[in-house]
Amino acid sequence: MNLMTDEQDRKVRLAAVKIFSNLCVEWSIQPEKSFGLLGFADVEDFYAWQSGELDRVNNDKALEMLSHLMAIYKLLHQIFANQKQANAWLVKSNSGFNGASALSVIMEKGLDGASIARRYLERQLNIVTGK
Repeated sequence: MNLMTDEQDRKVRLAAVKIFSNLCVEWSIQPEKSFGLLGFADVEDFYAWQSGELDRVNNDKALEMLSHLMAIYKLLHQIFANQKQANAWLVKSNSGFNGASALSVIMEKGLDGASIARRYLERQLNIVTGK
């Protein structure tokens, strides 16, 4: 059950669109790949979500994915001191993902892939910080 009003929902969605757009710029993710990150089948669904034409079920899934992506971004910048290195990590081949990139894991597995990448980075941060 969603307790947000339509106006609150609109404001959250607009903020999410802005945050997501900024992440895509930071990570150099091409627009034709970006809509798939939030779980949309095609760009038209993504644009419909941006404008509020899709129901809140889609909104909830997109916001959950965005939550993972924001956490991944934060973890990367905690692990890597160099911003370029942190932002490049998502698209680099990684032995932790059998040679695939974290982005490809996320694109292939959706929310599960984002959760896998996030947990991987949390473990890496614990190694780096000695926790």
